[in-house]
Amino acid sequence: RIVVSTCSSAGNLYALALRPGHFTHVFIDEAGQATEPECLIPIGLVACHTSGQVVLAGDPFQLGPVLQSNHAKHFGMCMSFLKRLIQRPLYDRDEVKFKGHGAYDPLLVTKLVENYRSHPVLFSLPSQMFYHSELKTSSDPALVECFCGWSLLPSLQFPLIFHGVRGVDLREGNSPSWFNPMEALQVVHYLQAVMSNTQHLMSWDDVGVITPYRKQVEKIRVLIDGLGMEKVKVGSVEEFQGQERKVMIISTV
Repeated sequence: RIVVSTCSSAGNLYALALRPGHFTHVFIDEAGQATEPECLIPIGLVACHTSGQVVLAGDPFQLGPVLQSNHAKHFGMCMSFLKRLIQRPLYDRDEVKFKGHGAYDPLLVTKLVENYRSHPVLFSLPSQMFYHSELKTSSDPALVECFCGWSLLPSLQFPLIFHGVRGVDLREGNSPSWFNPMEALQVVHYLQAVMSNTQHLMSWDDVGVITPYRKQVEKIRVLIDGLGMEKVKVGSVEEFQGQERKVMIISTV
């Protein structure tokens, strides 16, 4: 009675000629990343069931659908079904009527506000910008404060570094992807500093490197593999979705 699949693979169930209402519930995880047509595939499996329920789990303010087609982007497919719904009047916030339920109708929206991953100063700005300053810290202080006091931090109790690099953005041949050699070297320097920190011993799984360009991933990968750090994961934002690390290094190029 329980079937687990991707949104697209759910289309195979239509070929089984299941009776209408065979599935009473559909749960779509990471719905903020799925395109609208993708979401409608599994939703159609309960469309004829009068008591069927659809649950979209996700965050409309985080990663949206990844599209390769400019035509799809032009016609609005970059907006997820979750985001489109949350903008409808039925899902509007009402801080008076639903004061005890995060300002949303509890029959329609459940808003999760507990943050278990980040230091409070790191999510304070997105909390103000996107979540009406409602995010609360429930993280383990021993975990999120482990690098507070690190000598390389400009502010010892603020575990965030912005490092400007005067490099050159380059491309190779016909590749549309960009890379920045100086920025890649700076990433390596920070990796070495983090891994050599004797005050906070780190494993390879504790550190991750994010960059939006595939070519920059390749350049960083070559550098760190040559230094024996091949176990450090380097990838795009999408590749790190749902994961967490004690230290994240972002190369914006």
